Amino acid sequence: MKKKYIDILKRDDFICQECGAYTEHKPHHIFYGIEKKFSDKYPECMITLCYKCHYRLHNQDSQLALKWKQYAQRLFEEKYSHEK
Repeated sequence: MKKKYIDILKRDDFICQECGAYTEHKPHHIFYGIEKKFSDKYPECMITLCYKCHYRLHNQDSQLALKWKQYAQRLFEEKYSHEK
């Protein structure tokens, strides 16, 4: 596993940020698809999710995806800026 992924897991104490379960599942890129490079560049745009929550986010729950995108946007703007 990539060092940055391990750093994200450690930052989140290996706890799924959605359900609270312990996990070693690869962190979720909040912005994915063509925006994945953005998530790769900024750790604020990645979160620890267990396999079950990760699957749910990608396959069943667009509201959950929106919740985490809004969360990442807020963290990013607090640290950098809206313009960036």
